[in-house]
Amino acid sequence: MIPLALLLLIPSDIDVLDSKEFPKEAQVRAVTATVRVVNATQGSEGSGVLLKRAGPLVYILTANHVVDGAKQVEVATFTSESHPKAAAVYRKVEVIAQSASSDLAVLRLTTRDEMPGSVVVCPATKVPNGKDFAALSVGCEGGRAPTCAVETVKGKREVRKPGADATLSCWETANAPDKGRSGGPLLDRNGYLIGVDSGTGDGKGYYVHGDVLHTFLRRNGLKWLAEEKAEK
Repeated sequence: MIPLALLLLIPSDIDVLDSKEFPKEAQVRAVTATVRVVNATQGSEGSGVLLKRAGPLVYILTANHVVDGAKQVEVATFTSESHPKAAAVYRKVEVIAQSASSDLAVLRLTTRDEMPGSVVVCPATKVPNGKDFAALSVGCEGGRAPTCAVETVKGKREVRKPGADATLSCWETANAPDKGRSGGPLLDRNGYLIGVDSGTGDGKGYYVHGDVLHTFLRRNGLKWLAEEKAEK
């Protein structure tokens, strides 16, 4: 039997970045709160982030384009022990809210399983308004297990996506995320969710802004998902 003292020293299977802004613990929490989302209908993959549970119901945020047109959605979760393999795969996942204009969607699955992690939506009054600050992105690049990347957020931008009638408020990052990270979270130094990966352009990344997220949840009767309080 391995002594307890040694067990405490065994590192997580999750590889972490050398970052002063985001220590190992913060990165592990972010990775275990991130899920792989499979649009089985379209044969495509993306990412999502665990928000909250209410009894047996678990709520996940992702980008609308990840689940657009899906009749079947699958979600894979990851723990520190299972990574890079999935700890569980859920194949009965509902899309309960979505918006093409906001490029956001909320998924819901039913399970009594413990979820490996979750994130808190940044309160509206604490959403950053600066530029050139560090943020942590997480996503399932190439359909693999979630990994972290430290991003430089250049600021808030109004972006018009192809075919859209209006602009979308996004965070612009210095580097474009790789395919498969769409729908994954963008977190500030406090671990708050401030954006959702929505796409790329001209070598830069674009994440749906926290203000848009609050509006989307409120309009869909899901404001409670952004409330910073104990789970139901």
